Amino acid sequence: MKAKVVESERRKFLAGMVAAGSAAAVVALAPGDESAAQSAEVQSPLREPASRGYQRTAHVEAYYRTLRE
Repeated sequence: MKAKVVESERRKFLAGMVAAGSAAAVVALAPGDESAAQSAEVQSPLREPASRGYQRTAHVEAYYRTLRE
């Protein structure tokens, strides 16, 4: 009997999650005013990336030398 109760509760939970996800999708795709976050994101100028990627600097070269020796 306990297994059926747990299974029933799990199904109710999953059904609720599906309903909540569907409601969120409807709200996100509904026509109308853009959210404040979207409009701010569109209006902000392009920013420089946080890092410039891999840089082979002096300390990196020193580390590579230690590996070769």
